[in-house]
Amino acid sequence: MDNNVVSFPIGFYQMKKNELGERFLPCEVSGRWMEIVGGSRDNKFIIANVMTLGSDDEERKICELILHTKDIINLAEHLKENKN
Repeated sequence: MDNNVVSFPIGFYQMKKNELGERFLPCEVSGRWMEIVGGSRDNKFIIANVMTLGSDDEERKICELILHTKDIINLAEHLKENKN
Protein backbone atom coordinates (compact mmCIF):
# COMPACT_ATOMS: atom_id res chain seq x y z
CA MET A 1 0.00 0.00 0.00
CA ASP A 2 1.34 3.41 -0.96
CA ASN A 3 1.84 6.01 1.73
CA ASN A 4 0.09 8.99 0.09
CA VAL A 5 -0.49 10.98 3.25
CA VAL A 6 0.25 14.65 2.68
CA SER A 7 1.05 16.75 5.73
CA PHE A 8 -0.45 20.20 5.81
CA PRO A 9 1.79 22.74 7.48
CA ILE A 10 0.36 24.60 10.43
CA GLY A 11 1.41 28.06 11.49
CA PHE A 12 3.45 28.91 14.55
CA TYR A 13 0.47 30.17 16.57
CA GLN A 14 -1.60 27.06 15.87
CA MET A 15 1.37 24.90 16.86
CA LYS A 16 1.71 26.81 20.17
CA LYS A 17 -2.05 26.58 20.79
CA ASN A 18 -1.86 22.83 20.21
CA GLU A 19 1.12 22.58 22.57
CA LEU A 20 -0.10 24.86 25.40
CA GLY A 21 -3.89 24.86 25.00
CA GLU A 22 -5.67 27.45 27.12
CA ARG A 23 -2.35 28.57 28.63
CA PHE A 24 -1.44 30.25 25.31
CA LEU A 25 -2.72 33.82 24.81
CA PRO A 26 -1.55 35.34 21.51
CA CYS A 27 -1.48 39.06 20.79
CA GLU A 28 -3.61 39.89 17.76
CA VAL A 29 -1.36 42.72 16.50
CA SER A 30 2.20 41.66 17.30
CA GLY A 31 4.32 38.55 17.29
CA ARG A 32 4.07 38.28 21.06
CA TRP A 33 2.14 35.99 23.34
CA MET A 34 1.66 35.10 26.99
CA GLU A 35 2.29 31.66 28.34
CA ILE A 36 0.61 30.89 31.64
CA VAL A 37 3.29 28.83 33.37
CA GLY A 38 1.77 28.27 36.78
CA GLY A 39 0.40 29.75 39.91
CA SER A 40 1.09 30.07 43.59
CA ARG A 41 0.29 27.17 45.90
CA ASP A 42 -2.67 29.06 47.35
CA ASN A 43 -3.89 30.12 43.86
CA LYS A 44 -3.70 33.82 44.76
CA PHE A 45 -1.28 34.52 41.88
CA ILE A 46 -0.88 33.48 38.25
CA ILE A 47 2.58 33.40 36.70
CA ALA A 48 2.80 34.34 33.02
CA ASN A 49 5.72 34.78 30.65
CA VAL A 50 5.49 37.41 27.90
CA MET A 51 7.19 35.82 24.89
CA THR A 52 8.32 36.77 21.39
CA LEU A 53 10.33 35.32 18.55
CA GLY A 54 13.86 36.67 18.31
CA SER A 55 15.60 37.62 15.08
CA ASP A 56 16.84 34.02 14.90
CA ASP A 57 13.22 32.74 15.10
CA GLU A 58 13.90 31.30 18.55
CA GLU A 59 11.44 31.88 21.37
CA ARG A 60 12.57 34.56 23.80
CA LYS A 61 11.07 35.59 27.12
CA ILE A 62 10.59 39.36 27.40
CA CYS A 63 9.46 39.36 31.01
CA GLU A 64 7.61 37.43 33.67
CA LEU A 65 4.35 38.72 35.16
CA ILE A 66 2.95 37.68 38.51
CA LEU A 67 -0.73 38.62 38.50
CA HIS A 68 -3.40 38.47 41.19
CA THR A 69 -5.86 35.72 40.26
CA LYS A 70 -8.69 37.86 41.62
CA ASP A 71 -7.73 40.70 39.23
CA ILE A 72 -7.87 38.33 36.24
CA ILE A 73 -11.29 37.01 37.33
CA ASN A 74 -12.60 40.56 37.87
CA LEU A 75 -11.37 41.60 34.43
CA ALA A 76 -13.05 38.61 32.77
CA GLU A 77 -16.32 39.36 34.56
CA HIS A 78 -16.12 43.05 33.61
CA LEU A 79 -15.50 42.20 29.95
CA LYS A 80 -18.36 39.69 29.96
CA GLU A 81 -20.78 42.25 31.42
CA ASN A 82 -19.68 45.08 29.12
CA LYS A 83 -19.24 43.23 25.85
CA ASN A 84 -21.08 45.84 23.76
